[in-house]
Amino acid sequence: PYDDYSVIYRMGQCQIGAKNIDNAMQCFYHIINNCEDDSVKSKAQAYIELLNDNSEDNG
Repeated sequence: PYDDYSVIYRMGQCQIGAKNIDNAMQCFYHIINNCEDDSVKSKAQAYIELLNDNSEDNG
């Protein structure tokens, strides 16, 4: 289905595993901006916060 953002969520996780943090962030921001499922949105938001905190620590 076109509104199944869990696929994009998993893609973001894979991007983290491949150390493509910018791509992962794009996936998670896409979910935040377009998904209506609060469960998936909250998980994506948690990753965004974690990745932002991590980039600030390494910056």
